[in-house]
Amino acid sequence: MAAKECLQVTIIDTLIEENTLGGLVFLAFLLALLIGFVFGMLIMRYVFREIEDHNARKKKKLFSMSVIEEDNRGNKRSQSFMKKIGSNRIFPVDDSGSGSIAIEMGHPERKDIALSERNLNSPDDGQLVRDCSFADALIKGTGEEMEVELQNQDFGFVQKMEQSMKDEKSETFLRLLKIILTFLLSKSRIDETFKRTTLAKYEQIIEDLKSTSRKENEEKELRETLADSTDLDNALEQLHSKYSKKRDLRLIELQEQFGRDLQDSSGLTEEEAEQILSKLMSSLAAAEKRRSEEINRQTMVLRERLAKRQVMAQQRAADKREEIEEFQEREKQPYNIIAFLKKRGKLMDRQCSRILEEYHEDLKNLEEKHQQAVLKHEADLAVRLRRKRDTKRSMLLNELEGQKEEFEAKASHMITEGDMTADDYLEAFHQLTVMQQAKIEEEEENHDKLEAEEFQDLAWQLTDRWKRSVSKLENGLFSEIKQQAKLSSKEAERMMKKHEEQLEEYTNNRTRERERHQALLQEKLNERRKRWKREAEERALEQNQMATEQENTLRQVLNTQIGLNEQLRKQVLLEHEQNMIALNNHLQISRIRQQKKVEYRLAQRRARLEELKKKMNQEISHSKDQGDSEQMKVIARSQNIEYQAELKKMEEEHQAALEDLRRRLASETEEALKDQDDRLGKILGKLQLEVARRDEIIKHRDVAIRNLEKKIVDTLTREGTMADVQTDRILKQHQTQVDRLNQNIEMEKEKQMMKIREKIEMKQLKKERIIEAKRAREMEEIKAKGVKTASSALTLILRDQEHKKDMEELENEMRLELRRQTELLHKELQQQFVKDLQKEEEVFLARVAEVSSIPEDELMMTIKSSAREAGMDFKLTKQIARDVRKRVRSTRKAED
Repeated sequence: MAAKECLQVTIIDTLIEENTLGGLVFLAFLLALLIGFVFGMLIMRYVFREIEDHNARKKKKLFSMSVIEEDNRGNKRSQSFMKKIGSNRIFPVDDSGSGSIAIEMGHPERKDIALSERNLNSPDDGQLVRDCSFADALIKGTGEEMEVELQNQDFGFVQKMEQSMKDEKSETFLRLLKIILTFLLSKSRIDETFKRTTLAKYEQIIEDLKSTSRKENEEKELRETLADSTDLDNALEQLHSKYSKKRDLRLIELQEQFGRDLQDSSGLTEEEAEQILSKLMSSLAAAEKRRSEEINRQTMVLRERLAKRQVMAQQRAADKREEIEEFQEREKQPYNIIAFLKKRGKLMDRQCSRILEEYHEDLKNLEEKHQQAVLKHEADLAVRLRRKRDTKRSMLLNELEGQKEEFEAKASHMITEGDMTADDYLEAFHQLTVMQQAKIEEEEENHDKLEAEEFQDLAWQLTDRWKRSVSKLENGLFSEIKQQAKLSSKEAERMMKKHEEQLEEYTNNRTRERERHQALLQEKLNERRKRWKREAEERALEQNQMATEQENTLRQVLNTQIGLNEQLRKQVLLEHEQNMIALNNHLQISRIRQQKKVEYRLAQRRARLEELKKKMNQEISHSKDQGDSEQMKVIARSQNIEYQAELKKMEEEHQAALEDLRRRLASETEEALKDQDDRLGKILGKLQLEVARRDEIIKHRDVAIRNLEKKIVDTLTREGTMADVQTDRILKQHQTQVDRLNQNIEMEKEKQMMKIREKIEMKQLKKERIIEAKRAREMEEIKAKGVKTASSALTLILRDQEHKKDMEELENEMRLELRRQTELLHKELQQQFVKDLQKEEEVFLARVAEVSSIPEDELMMTIKSSAREAGMDFKLTKQIARDVRKRVRSTRKAED
């Protein structure tokens, strides 16, 4: 057989020498040309890539410089709507996060970092939230480390949303103040000085309210005092909640303070100031409700974004695991081939060991180079992706800021012209903000997808290059095996074909497993979406139920408060509505924050557990290399016990954290409702004082007006300006008008009382019918049973007693309602009488001035001096003097 093979070789050599030498030379030339072309293309690609990176860095640097210059100019020319409608000072705008942040990164080797107990902490609330990139998670080595980074970024997004809602709430308050003051100034109800000083005052208050120095000092003290991480985290969360509620309460107090400023310093009447305050509170309540809807929307968006990021990160982690498994598969396959040849006697032990050692050494070196290339290229890609995201984000924020400036310029003009109300402005601005936020969210999601695709493409390129290198190494291995085992070409081909079939089968299995894993991830994502929807519906139902119960309780309390007019009642309901919406928003964000912290700590525990598992596998591998099977079994048994203990500990810690979260949320809700009840009690107490004050003012004004009338007539008669006959005639006419006012009030009172009685009687009759119908149904049910026993007789007696009790309670309720309505009507008519009397007094004084021909200045002096003697307050005196002057001027102008 050997001779035959030699003969065949000799014949082939002869054929080559005689007939095909020129063709082989030509083929060799073509092959060399092709290889040179490929190397040239690779070199050109590398050069072009370096040039592209250099240009990108240069462009980034130039863009950053232009952004900085533009921001410096923008600080002087674009403080938005806050200065355009009349602010006298620069409005503080928080532009954190709007700048471009370039994160430089070298090419350090990735090292596995163990997560110890001291690293198991929550995200730091005290740090500023930076804009994060998905690449920061994708560059991590394991899926657990990716999850830790994703949860940390997600908590940062929640912080950013919370801060944005706080700033928007403060800015909405200031925007409304500017609109109100601008409107009052356009109507000449206030002067420019009052507007300017008022805006400066409240802008400074809001600026001070944003200060976190006191909170930071308390946080520092807590960190120095508390050593346990759980206790520290709970204390920090309580501190954060306290300052959040304090800020919300302060904003509500500022509304009341603004109302007092309007009454005391603007020259507006008390009624006008109350109307403006009610409008302010109504607009802020509507804005708070829209803010609540936006919180819910952004919460769902953040959940969806995190879930999609987790799916992409889990798929990348699965790809990394598959790569490791493929390396292990390629590493062990030669064992089977060599073992088979050894069994057939083709290879000796010494040959097998040498071949495997050389192959493993080459494969190990190849894998190390591959991992180094992966680290370097991933680091480079992460830097490029961060820069690209930062650049796009800066450009988008600049574009959105331009849209806001354009909107605010148009809105300012429309408000000045009276074509846009405050509610119209807030609604339009809210829609613009939501649209811009949705644009930012869409852009961030696109960047997430792009970064995941870029990392996937890079992984495929590097893996493909690695596979080609491994295939080349395997070809060399099989050549060595063929030579050492003296295999025939057919045997070698058969062995190589079987190896390729095994690799193809392994690849197909991986593809099917990948598809199954992707389908499973998508199914889990769909289940999570359904759960989120159910939870959102349940929370909305709970919030509505709590708000309804609180409102019903408040209305019942208000019905027992005699003397409250509709204006005061409306203010109480508006303030309560605003408080409840703010409370729900606070509880919603607090729940999200604390849930995120629990999820972050769980991710850290899982990463720590995975690190422990990795160390255990390394110990097992080390024992396996030493060949000590007994020692390996002991280590495996010990490791399994330790791992199960750590797993149980992790589950117990997570369940304890969930239980603690539920307990904290329930306690926080209960405490918030208690604070709300205390706040409501203070409001009602203040309203009772306000009712008493108004009653006293009405009585005092009635007496003061009559005293003013007497003082002026006595003064003019005593000075001889007006004759006694004229005085008597005017006084009689005036008294006739006053008597007519009294008669009109009494007639109106009787008319309204009849309506009240009819209304209450109808209401009582309707409720009596409901009670009677209920009793009739109960009697029918008892009769339908048909058996008369002692139990049924007792049931009849109890039903009769309940019926009698219901009727008595209804009678008492209607009696109390009649009393409340009567007293309220009396107060309203008394207020109306005082207003009519004041107008009649002004008419009377104008007639006196007309008859006496007293100069206008002397008349004003007489009114003011007489008002002081009569004990009339300054605002009422000023109002009467102003109205009398208008009437006198109008009368004298008509005579002329």
